[in-house]
Amino acid sequence: MQTEGALPQTLSLVNRKKKKMEGAWANLPEDLLVTVFSRMAFLDQIRSRAVCKNWKQLTKDIKPVDKLPMHRKYVGAEVCDSKDGWVLFRKHRVDTTFFFAHSPFSNEIVELPNNLGRDFRKGKATFSSSPTSPDCVFFAAKHPHISICRRGDQVWTEINTSSIDRFYEARDLAFLNGNFYCLLRGGALISWKVARQRWHRYDTKKAPCFHTGKDCLIESDGQLLRLKYARNDDKYWCQLSRFDFSQENWVEEESLGDRAVFVNSRSFSFLIPAGGEASELRETFNL
Repeated sequence: MQTEGALPQTLSLVNRKKKKMEGAWANLPEDLLVTVFSRMAFLDQIRSRAVCKNWKQLTKDIKPVDKLPMHRKYVGAEVCDSKDGWVLFRKHRVDTTFFFAHSPFSNEIVELPNNLGRDFRKGKATFSSSPTSPDCVFFAAKHPHISICRRGDQVWTEINTSSIDRFYEARDLAFLNGNFYCLLRGGALISWKVARQRWHRYDTKKAPCFHTGKDCLIESDGQLLRLKYARNDDKYWCQLSRFDFSQENWVEEESLGDRAVFVNSRSFSFLIPAGGEASELRETFNL
């Protein structure tokens, strides 16, 4: 039984998995590490050596690349989301905010319209699928604006938000099964149905959670997950819930299973499988 304002014991991953997490990075497959280190510039290799003794030893014998395979657009850009081998970036120029998608594997770049103002310098943005797909849709939100565009559009189109109460409390975005979902404060959830071009508000009951900390919305394996985390003294605590669409409510998960969660409060968070050689990362919470 949790009391109001208390930190939940469920999924206190950093505390419970402390010993496992300490050795997780050092025990990553050596061939994988060598591949990554061989593509780093000198300064990046130097920073990597501070992670653990194993990494320090490995980088000593690997020659850094002379020139990073980075596009000039990367400079000053912020990561908003990533999926299907693509990364969505946001960049600011005077009073304009513009987005572009880049595939580091093919080095392709998809330019998006640049008609968004400085209001979008902060906020959230995501996309539905590979930007090379004809049905890919991009979605950007910053109170009081929400805009949407498709590849080939000349401008972003603003969506009417007058029917949305408490949109100013928006915490995070995710895309799942043709809908863009927006997580509001307290676990409230709304969605923009792309095909029907309309909003839907779910009748969520208030999910049990601690009141401070960060809120993340994650799409993983066809599920919509809410991750709430906070810091208490020198430990991080987190709570994971899955949205039950039949009950329109959040259901608390007891563990991550064979998965690891990676969190970045400034951009996006994601879950990855943690089986086989990556089993050391199983059920870990990584900032």
